[in-house]
Amino acid sequence: RESLARAAQLASFFLAAAISEKSNALASATEAPPVLDMANVIPSGEESRLVRRLTQLEAETGVQIRVLTALNDVSVERARSFWTLGNRSILITVNPQSGNVLDFRAGNDVSEKIKRSFWLELQGRYGNMFYVKEHGEDGALQAALGPIETCVRRDAICRQVPGFSPEQYALSAVMASAGGSIAGSSLRTGNSKKPNWFWLVAFAPLW
Repeated sequence: RESLARAAQLASFFLAAAISEKSNALASATEAPPVLDMANVIPSGEESRLVRRLTQLEAETGVQIRVLTALNDVSVERARSFWTLGNRSILITVNPQSGNVLDFRAGNDVSEKIKRSFWLELQGRYGNMFYVKEHGEDGALQAALGPIETCVRRDAICRQVPGFSPEQYALSAVMASAGGSIAGSSLRTGNSKKPNWFWLVAFAPLW
């Protein structure tokens, strides 16, 4: 009887392990691909190359980059319905209907290496209406991916977008100051003492 009970326990153990392994395989099989182009901003043929590029980067560095393009709803909650995002994940969203089409969300481990100042500069440089008008949403996405990939592969901390001269950083600082001045002026338009949020929103795409 003892031998039969032990055999039954072993059989149950191996059966549970097999079911668990199958469930994990099904979960990984149903996980969405790294790129979901719901807004149709990525040209035909480019999406498959982008998937291969992100898959190779993840295999070499362990950092998971996911790209979601959509109209309006590009929230992290929606992204998590497609992917499992962890501490070594980067979520890039593209919303063509937004004043600045690019947005970035990084996991805790990535944020220790790539600082918030980098993401703000990257968003302002490539997601603004002028860059998108000239290069398109896909061009903005591709341009932003290059510096991200560089920083992911680096051992050093990234605080600024690599590949720009001190003069360009100085120009960015001047433009940021000018944007702040425009924001302050737009809030004080009219005779009312209340902030004029309409003009602030209207001028927001400029910076």
